[in-house]
Amino acid sequence: MDGSALKTLWNSLLPNEPQPDEQQWLLWSALHDDRTIRTAIGQLVIKYRQLGGQMAPDHQLRFASSVMNRLTREARPATL
Repeated sequence: MDGSALKTLWNSLLPNEPQPDEQQWLLWSALHDDRTIRTAIGQLVIKYRQLGGQMAPDHQLRFASSVMNRLTREARPATL
């Protein structure tokens, strides 16, 4: 899945919410693989619905980033 597919996914799942800016997409892509980003968007949608759609755009970005960071950290092998 490329960047445009991830943006399309965001728009399809959160059609009434602003999409992250290009810098945010570039940062996420530099730090995380597409699967991680896609999973985080899915988790964001679940949280968004739990909150009744009352989630500010900056909260959406912070939540998605937090999920991505956790998933990426968990995927790394443990170091001694």
